[in-house]
Amino acid sequence: MILSEKTLDVLKNFSTINPGIFINPGKTIKTIGKNKNILAEYVADEEFKQKFGIYELPSLLAILTLEKGNTEIDFTKDSLKIVSLAGRRKMEYRFCGEEMVTVPPEKGIQMPKTDIVFDLSAADLEIIERSVRVLSSTNIALVSNGKKVKIKNYDASNDAAATSELEICDGNGDSYEIIYKVESWKMYPGDYTVSVSSKGVSHFKNKNMNLQYWITNEPGSVYNPK
Repeated sequence: MILSEKTLDVLKNFSTINPGIFINPGKTIKTIGKNKNILAEYVADEEFKQKFGIYELPSLLAILTLEKGNTEIDFTKDSLKIVSLAGRRKMEYRFCGEEMVTVPPEKGIQMPKTDIVFDLSAADLEIIERSVRVLSSTNIALVSNGKKVKIKNYDASNDAAATSELEICDGNGDSYEIIYKVESWKMYPGDYTVSVSSKGVSHFKNKNMNLQYWITNEPGSVYNPK
């Protein structure tokens, strides 16, 4: 098997959510944050024939991307056999047990009633993430005064810290402030449809890939319909 560049890139994103991963047979790959405040799911083009665990996904990806497109993997009971450079280099990467990584629930999340829906463009997502890095923000909030919807990043522990706001769309009369921790804002670059429930969870669905995230709304979030 040769993993596509797209699958490798998504796995790299998943490794920022949790460095360990457990993959079940099939095409669906899931990961969950160690604090269980983000769950991600991707349906790959490749199909995995067996279940296996990787304790340090970043190190495996570093090996697999040394020669992109020229690295083949083969599965044994206990390890991955990795062959590259036209067979001149061979490596073995051992699996870990399911108990050694944080494993997502088998059943997907059933979204409660959706209260807020909007589109988040790839360009706006990139601006938000760059602003978070520059300001060392700890929190992101989706904020509406009923007329305009903005995404704000700030440091919840420091009232004197700089903040940033980005207007993303017109409001519908509802006012709200939905709060997230920056550590759970780990989406792969792209355009998303975002559905938010005031019951405590937000759903980010990529428009161009079979990729989605569920993120926990933090305590202190408020929703006031018109």
